[in-house]
Amino acid sequence: MKMTEDNGYIAEKHSNWLKLIHILQNELKLDVYPGGYTAMKNWYHRHDGIFNPLVEDLYGTDLDKIPKGILTEKQWERKIRLFNNIFSKGLQMEVIKTHECVIQIPTQERSLLEMTSRVGIDDTIENIYEYYSDLAGDIDAFKFQELLENCTSERTRRLALFLSEETESLHFPKLNLQKIPLNIEKNWDFTFNDYESNHILKYNLQSSCNIDLDVCESISSYQWEDQKEKGLILN
Repeated sequence: MKMTEDNGYIAEKHSNWLKLIHILQNELKLDVYPGGYTAMKNWYHRHDGIFNPLVEDLYGTDLDKIPKGILTEKQWERKIRLFNNIFSKGLQMEVIKTHECVIQIPTQERSLLEMTSRVGIDDTIENIYEYYSDLAGDIDAFKFQELLENCTSERTRRLALFLSEETESLHFPKLNLQKIPLNIEKNWDFTFNDYESNHILKYNLQSSCNIDLDVCESISSYQWEDQKEKGLILN
């Protein structure tokens, strides 16, 4: 882990919740950290909404050890969601100093993949597509490779590769796909079961028809369902 200085972008009036992270990590010694959207929006890819955050995402292996009631205290000024890790403890974590708090956060690449894991569950593929597009030239291929090789979520690996290829991200051609474990036999639907979607043949997944596909070959979900019913495909 490396120490970096935060540039103080987070508005002072909304920095109180960082004290919570400091308490969890440094006083209680828990493997809990602000990841996913929280890390991305606060430190890597900042949006206007940063000045009025309503929800923060915490990840870690010690979520069940957080003292009862501490996350719901009004002083943090926001709702906090908890998510289990899709990576091993300590993989690609950085130590930063921000608002007099020293805390650990995931790398930009780990944050992006944690966000990717929420697509089709409580987030849309259109939203995460924008992040891959915006960051097409800013993702470290070595870090992304390491994370994909060690990710415990098959659906996340597959979607991340599709989005990387479709957005023509500069890191994609540098990836060694043979070292990334994939099992594309099962179809994954990332559209909240929207029947009017596109089926991406290479990755065996269904993507929103609102995304213009210029790179990855696809057929409509109607065609895919028809072929499946005729026994032309197995899943």
